[in-house]
Amino acid sequence: MSIDWQNILFNFLGGLGLFLYSIKTMGDGLQQAAGDRLRFYIDKYTSNPFFGILVGIGTVLADNPTLTTRLDHLGKNPVRIIVDSKARIPLDSIVITDKSAHTILAVTERASQEKIAALLQVGIEVIVTKEKADQVDLSDLLKILAEKNICSILVEGGSRINYSFFVEHLVDKVHCFIAPKIIGGTDAASPIGGKGTFYMKDAYQLNDITTERFDEDILITGYVR
Repeated sequence: MSIDWQNILFNFLGGLGLFLYSIKTMGDGLQQAAGDRLRFYIDKYTSNPFFGILVGIGTVLADNPTLTTRLDHLGKNPVRIIVDSKARIPLDSIVITDKSAHTILAVTERASQEKIAALLQVGIEVIVTKEKADQVDLSDLLKILAEKNICSILVEGGSRINYSFFVEHLVDKVHCFIAPKIIGGTDAASPIGGKGTFYMKDAYQLNDITTERFDEDILITGYVR
């Protein structure tokens, strides 16, 4: 059966400006920045409705996330997808050792065959994609995932992979969570990395905007056109 993968919905979670982003998979400090109702919403509506949850290797190395729903009553966990062109992921990472969800590692031919064999040995599915600028070709990866019926994906960062999805025009929907906390810092992490845009006219525009209040927190949802 031929799959028109370009018309399949792929979703993106991030933050803009002073937003706190990827709250669900960041450390306890950022978890506390969100109110109780917003934390419940993030778990309920940004994990279970999606077939897959995707992060880059940088997020795994920095945070060692679980990438599973924290709400037991929501049912099946999404498939964990790690973009790691050279298979640098440590074999003792939680997404490798925890068997509560299936994990897919997306690599290129630059990945060590010995490392791939070790990953396969512990039950990790490895996808070898085409290369683009020495990295995993995200369009090729999404095509392969769609053929596996993984047709709705939550991208949770980090900033480099977030930027790559925007640049490749692979973002369909954005959920921006705002908490009334200001972190500051010259070296503070940005939700969207890469080169960015110099002129406001070149910024990525959200359309069909909706907003929702959760006590002191705000959720802005919009579509990328």
